[in-house]
Parts: sequence; structure tokens; C-alpha cells
Amino acid sequence: LSFWYHMYGAHVNILRLKLRGNSGDQLLWQLQGTHGNEWRYAQLRITEPSTYSLVFEGVRGTSYEGDIALDDIALRDGQCPPPDACDFEQSDLCGYTQDITDDFDWTQQSGASSTANSGPSFDHTYSTDFGKYVYIETSSPRQPGDSARLVSPVYPATLGTCLSFWYHMYGTSIGELTVYAKTSSALTSQWTLNSEQGDFWHLGRVNLAQAVPYQVVFEGVRGQSYRGDIAMDDV
Repeated sequence: LSFWYHMYGAHVNILRLKLRGNSGDQLLWQLQGTHGNEWRYAQLRITEPSTYSLVFEGVRGTSYEGDIALDDIALRDGQCPPPDACDFEQSDLCGYTQDITDDFDWTQQSGASSTANSGPSFDHTYSTDFGKYVYIETSSPRQPGDSARLVSPVYPATLGTCLSFWYHMYGTSIGELTVYAKTSSALTSQWTLNSEQGDFWHLGRVNLAQAVPYQVVFEGVRGQSYRGDIAMDDV
């Protein structure tokens, strides 16, 4: 399923997508708040063995400045293609998955991270409390050296692709952020940073050249204390 949405205004509330089947309504996707005066693309995979219908629900905000629009809804057989960009606004994280062999997971977050004097106060895409990003929460029970890895969908071989992303590394005990290229036979480091960078979002770029299909892996490593939150957005 793919569709385009427009959510712009001072008091935009919620857009929800539900699957209505034999057992009732199941929430598939939702988004809240203003997301700029532009059309934005969303896609998600639906696996439902029985007959179903899809329900788009728009919820009014606190004033008239809360219009929500939809266009170009398409339902096609097959897998969703890997996205060219990800702002981490959707619950499926654009097909990125948590590595099950690491120590903990990346967290989807809106607004400030839960640790004072560490992590961002807002996302990069919209710079609002509603916009979302992903980050590693380094408070207890995390220990120094614990790692969290986020893995992209599979991309085709390339002679040269520019990977760009925004990162936030603020706190007195920042550990390390590393970008890897992963193939069926190797995991190779492409970019790494291991120092505090101030309370700002910074742009990172990596040139990727892979002779075989590959995945991108973002690894965040905890530093010596809980003030070491590392965040990413707009990959």
C-alpha cells in the first residue's frame, strides 16, 4: 500500500490508517502534528489472509488550522521497494530492523530524549515536538560498551552511492556511532565518530560502492555513563 499525505497547520492532530477485518479494527499506521506545507509519501506492507478493508481516519485538532489531505492511494501485490530516504516518522522505520545479536535496540522518539543534558530536544526533519527520530537510550540498565544496531533493507549492488544522514551526539559521555556496509560475507566499517559534538544536528555523508547486494548498519555504542544518547534522522 502506498499513499501521499499532507498535514500542515498550527493545530493538525492525527491521521490514522486501520485495517478492518473479521476481528475488528487493527491500527497499521498513524502520524500526529504538522509536517510542513508539502506532500509526503508513505508505504507499508499488508499481510492479511482474509477479506479486509482499509480505513483512513483524520482527527480534528483544537482549531480550524488543522487540515489533513490524502491523494494517490495505491494497493499493489508484492513487496514494498526499499525507500530512498527515511525520516523515521512511521512506526515501521522505513523497513529498518533491529539487529537481534546486539545488546539493546534503537528507540523511536518524538520531542526530547529522556536524559537531561544529553540527546536532542527535537527531530531534524521538522524541528518540532511531533517529529520523530531514532536514538540509543544509554540510561540504566545499559552498561559501558553496550551496542545497538539498526539494519536497513537490502539494496542492490552499486558502483557508487552517496549515503547521507543527520546525527546528534550530545552529552558528557558519548560513546561511538559507526556506519557499516553489510553483505552476505562481510561487515565493513564505512564511517565512525566517537566524540561529543554539541547540542546540534550534524550532516554525515558516506560514499558506498558494493559489488553485491548490501545493507547499511548503524551502530551506536554506549559510553561510560548515562549521558551518552546518540540520535539519527533523515537517512
